[in-house]
Amino acid sequence: MKIYLRGIRASYRQRGNNRKRIINGREYCRTYVMEGAAGSTYSQYAYSFVKGGKTVYMTFTLRADGCYNYDIGPKTECETEQASFNIDTTVDRIVSTLKFN
Repeated sequence: MKIYLRGIRASYRQRGNNRKRIINGREYCRTYVMEGAAGSTYSQYAYSFVKGGKTVYMTFTLRADGCYNYDIGPKTECETEQASFNIDTTVDRIVSTLKFN
């Protein structure tokens, strides 16, 4: 079954990073767009996937501090924390809890 993304603005779909992702055996279509503003970055994600025979769309935005705003010690901690965060596995954990009637 093909999964098409519709939960994110058309302009983002066109300029976003659209990728098929396989996470723990589940297939997702993921669109990702990142923008920066005032010392933070905003990452907008849209995932589409099939669950219980239905196509589901999940969209959200994450804000992250710009690590460059910190002194050396906290900057390194910030960079390490951001590098270790895996949005795909987080989304997959959420999806695994979804139930449809």
